[in-house]
Amino acid sequence: MASSSGSKRTVCNMFKLLFCIVLGWIAYTYVISPEAKASLGHAAAEFIPSPIASVPENPIAVKRLDAAKQRAWIMAQYFVKKKLAHPGTADFNAYEDGINVLEPIDKDTFPVFGVVTSENKLGNSVKNEFRFVIKNYGNGDWRVLSPILMKEIK
Repeated sequence: MASSSGSKRTVCNMFKLLFCIVLGWIAYTYVISPEAKASLGHAAAEFIPSPIASVPENPIAVKRLDAAKQRAWIMAQYFVKKKLAHPGTADFNAYEDGINVLEPIDKDTFPVFGVVTSENKLGNSVKNEFRFVIKNYGNGDWRVLSPILMKEIK
């Protein structure tokens, strides 16, 4: 019985040691300071990734995604207006990237959130928050993938 306890302790200590080695390697590889990289020499420093270094974004891909998000926002307004009693009175909050249209779930599927103020059936001005998921199937074919949830804001 004592030998079983000792072997369990040895295995546990080996895992702790392995964990510390892996953690140290990650820290050395990814959190090394720029000064330490410079001391390694130019060639060696290029191969050590830095979490601080920004990856240059492809401006064409960024513009395409921004345009797709803006189209999703326009179509979201269209679908919300179809649910309103008086769609002509609808006033939507201004578009803000990352707030009204989040990062796409896949290439053409976007979660949308927003606020609309419009008149209800009684003619009173009501502010509603809405959220749902919208998908572009191409050629102007946009569809709502989830129920349009609307909640009145006081």
